[in-house]
Amino acid sequence: MLTKDQAFQYLDEHGPRISIGAYIDNVAVEQVNPEVRRTAASLIKPFIFYFVLKNREIFQDNISIDEIPLTNDTILRFFTGSLLNLNGLLSLMIDISDNAVSNYFLDRAGMGTINGFLKSEGFKGTTFGRRFLDSEARKAGNENYTTVSDLRRLFHGILSGKLLGDEERRLFVDILKTQFDRSKFAFYLPEAIESGGKSGVLDNVWNDLIFFEEGGKNVMLIALTENMPDSTARDLLASYSYHFIKERFPESLK
Repeated sequence: MLTKDQAFQYLDEHGPRISIGAYIDNVAVEQVNPEVRRTAASLIKPFIFYFVLKNREIFQDNISIDEIPLTNDTILRFFTGSLLNLNGLLSLMIDISDNAVSNYFLDRAGMGTINGFLKSEGFKGTTFGRRFLDSEARKAGNENYTTVSDLRRLFHGILSGKLLGDEERRLFVDILKTQFDRSKFAFYLPEAIESGGKSGVLDNVWNDLIFFEEGGKNVMLIALTENMPDSTARDLLASYSYHFIKERFPESLK
């Protein structure tokens, strides 16, 4: 683990390549480049989740796996010929970050439709430029982008009940709390602290978001990084989270 001084030294050294936000009860405690648009990787998938919940009429309640173009990494290849309900697909998209499911939602709705929806909802820094795992589109300069500020607005709006009804909010929170990847912000988080979030990794991209309640406070940490060595980014996010919690909620780490 990095010391607190080392973590902040990393932030200083790699500042132009990092966007980070730390919030308690939606008050910014620390922010670095929150408005800078960066490669989103899978951290853009909660925006798909939000779109689907607000536009369920576009999608069938039960979907045949045979209707979904399969990617090489998808777990769906083990379930060909089966039906999955919409909530199950949403869970796969978030919990194990399934790219075939994510592409199904993009294709069914259309990227232009989703981009227009996000713009109308005020997420001005978040856009889809390609399907997931489309390496040719990425080489051509087409990318998916988001910002710390947009992620903060999305998650705070949903967690506070401002953007979704009670049933949809519970579904969003329940699924985000079963996130499989805990290698960054949540790495040193005590098991007693129930957290939710989403992670995103690409070549030279390490992104993460977690939210949890501690000491009667709602805490959210968000990071988008680009062009940093993988080990540096991973160690920075894990250590930053640990020192943030230790300084403000020391009883949690005993």
